[in-house]
Amino acid sequence: MPKARTPSVEIQIGGETRNLIYGHHALGELEERAALLSSASRIKSVILALWAGLLTETLDSRGRETNRTLSQFQVAALMDEMEPSEIDAIAEKIMEAQRLAVPPTDPTPASAIPTPQS
Repeated sequence: MPKARTPSVEIQIGGETRNLIYGHHALGELEERAALLSSASRIKSVILALWAGLLTETLDSRGRETNRTLSQFQVAALMDEMEPSEIDAIAEKIMEAQRLAVPPTDPTPASAIPTPQS
């Protein structure tokens, strides 16, 4: 059975096409920084979420940084070059990628669904 791939959302940043992927590693990085995110400004939240979403695509198979891996500072520098409307568009892409990675769960467990009586 083929391995399921975490969905990605394509973005343009720094003159390059990249993919936002919120797999377990990216979500773990965001979770680790959750305390910071809860009190962070909107811009800092976008920087962290964008950085985390770009990790999966840029780390090697052992989780090590490559020459394509961006630091949080580099992500912020790229955002400094953007218009506010571009940052808003990136924020929407981040939310889309996160929704694709973590689909809503059915609040009704299968065992609670009544079955027809025969």
